[in-house]
Amino acid sequence: MWLTQHAGAGALKRVRLLGPVPSVAAISGTGQRGPATEPFALPLVARVFDPQGNPLAGGTVNFTVTGPGTLTTTNPVIADANGFAQTSVNALNLGGSILVTGTTPGGITNAQFSLFSRKITATPAAQFLVVSVVNQTDAVPAQVPYVVMLSFPGSPTLPTIIGPLCIDPSYALAVVLEDGTGMFGFVSFSGTGGVGAPSLTKLYTPPPGLFAGQLMRFQAIGFDALTGWFRTNCEQRQF
Repeated sequence: MWLTQHAGAGALKRVRLLGPVPSVAAISGTGQRGPATEPFALPLVARVFDPQGNPLAGGTVNFTVTGPGTLTTTNPVIADANGFAQTSVNALNLGGSILVTGTTPGGITNAQFSLFSRKITATPAAQFLVVSVVNQTDAVPAQVPYVVMLSFPGSPTLPTIIGPLCIDPSYALAVVLEDGTGMFGFVSFSGTGGVGAPSLTKLYTPPPGLFAGQLMRFQAIGFDALTGWFRTNCEQRQF
């Protein structure tokens, strides 16, 4: 059945019964959090089903990303013999929420994956230095203790169980700015402590010219009450 509409700009529409249609569902990979500028650890896996609800071998999935991330695949992604199709996400150097949506032609359901990239940013503002961390947690209350570090050039990379740190806090020219964990005596150069809720923003007044001409590094590690230790990206800024 076709419907014509003469009023206004006019329209020609088809009216038909909506029967069974293909569908796609998110299987795994949602909820990941990781450092900005790095790939997320796990792939995003979707599954395609035929109109009868059976896995569709060779089905197609189109993945799109919204937010500060890029995909490692191009569309369409072809499902394997069991109907599984996957992509992976690289986080850009922006930080924040990332949403990946998978669709299949003719389907009325979407597969959605929510991700988040943690980022530290250091910004000169007049005589001040603003250091901020964007973060996300499922913990309630959302209290996250941080260790925020900076270093002058030359710090070696420190391998850890949560990935490499670009600042070794034992390096002679490294400074722990905030310690909300107690590992460094709860030092706080801002005077306001190193606990975020869950993000963190601190204001410092460095001596004039201290950073002039220097390529400084900034990085933070934190402890999430549900998922444990994590790290941000390594921010490098030329002053």
